[in-house]
Amino acid sequence: MYDLVIVGGGIAGLASAWYAQKADLSYLLLESTDRLGGLAQSEQVDGFGDSPFTVEGGPDGIITRKPWAYELAQEIGIDVVPLNDLPQRIYVWSDGQLHSLPDGVHLLVPTKVQPLLQSSLFSWPGKLRLLAEQFIPGRTENTDESVAGFIRRRFGQEALDKLGEPMLGGVYNADVEQMSMGATFGQFPALERKYGSLISGMKARMSAAQGNQIPALVSMRDGMGSFADALAHHVTGEVHLNTQVHAITRDKDGLNVTLEDEVIPAQTVVLTTPASVTAHLLREIAPGAVTGLKSIRYEGVGSVSLGYRTEDIPHALDAYGVVIPRTEKRQIDGITFASAKWENRAPDGYHLLRVFFGGPNTRDVLNSTDDEIVATAQQELREILGITAEPVMTRVKKLTAAYPQYDVGHSERIADIRAKLPAVIELAGLTYGGVGIPDTIRGAKEAVERISKRLPQRDEV
Repeated sequence: MYDLVIVGGGIAGLASAWYAQKADLSYLLLESTDRLGGLAQSEQVDGFGDSPFTVEGGPDGIITRKPWAYELAQEIGIDVVPLNDLPQRIYVWSDGQLHSLPDGVHLLVPTKVQPLLQSSLFSWPGKLRLLAEQFIPGRTENTDESVAGFIRRRFGQEALDKLGEPMLGGVYNADVEQMSMGATFGQFPALERKYGSLISGMKARMSAAQGNQIPALVSMRDGMGSFADALAHHVTGEVHLNTQVHAITRDKDGLNVTLEDEVIPAQTVVLTTPASVTAHLLREIAPGAVTGLKSIRYEGVGSVSLGYRTEDIPHALDAYGVVIPRTEKRQIDGITFASAKWENRAPDGYHLLRVFFGGPNTRDVLNSTDDEIVATAQQELREILGITAEPVMTRVKKLTAAYPQYDVGHSERIADIRAKLPAVIELAGLTYGGVGIPDTIRGAKEAVERISKRLPQRDEV
């Protein structure tokens, strides 16, 4: 009998195996596909010089403010690279042109007055409304609210349209009118509660963080897929690919994990699967949790990476990319200047751009063929960046039903689901505690820690 069976071999499953290994637990990792790593996937495209293009299919970096992924990367000895130092941070496409994000704006919070007043991005009423945030009383209720409602209340509609929707909604590929503020960017309501104002709170947090030598955002030298590969290499326990789990049941001896032609006995199970799969597996052992799991929505997301010769790009690519508000009604959601943002993403003499689609305003693009998506991306790059040349390389990546939608009340919904599980079942993964890699790893670590504390009490299993 295994101490732990882990269902799902994405980052959450691999991290669960790693922490089980460190805790000296016997474990079995089961993955239904032929590869480990889940959404963390990178492709090396050769044929254009001494080095390849590094094309990401999923996330391209990790934030270090949430330390769990960075700490794990240090543990397994994989090299990280910081963001390149660029003159601009982000461009916003608004009213048919590119505008620099004003210096001192952190996601949506302005911390410097002069750059905001000089910015071409906002109207004068919009600028004054942003700055007025520090005089608006903080909300006294502790209930969840939508991202759109929170930003309108604190900063006004223009800030929502030009910053909040494309930047905060873009992280979760979600509609900000439905998206939970508490479950996604809970640091902002926390600042409001503590300081009464996000501007005051952000300035205090920045002051406290001075002297921190760790870069705010890092990636892996060979792409985020190499992080998953390195983690898989360090997982030395039993791993089965192409293995479908059909059910989880319980008897007097413990849990039974039913496969196609085998039943695996286990003391505990960690499920890192999407909510619909989790609901199916728990239909017998935890029927009370099924309705909540089935209520969680998912949306797809896609990107197309395009390689160009340096001389074919008229724009300076002096920022990390472009965000595009939904109000602009474009066919794409944003652009990352991948080879400007990170080292080692394109051969010498070339640049790599990554164009995103599949957000609330571009869901239908996911139904297009790869050729149609490339043509759409080229048209958008022509109008936004002035690129008329043909790309030398393209790669389209579509992830169907990959993003759980953290609708208002999501944290309470997940807490209710967890409360209806037997103590020998744990949940981890992007559906249950944050879509970023750091939160995913934290969830896996905490799940294994809870299991480790339970296992000596064999009579309770």
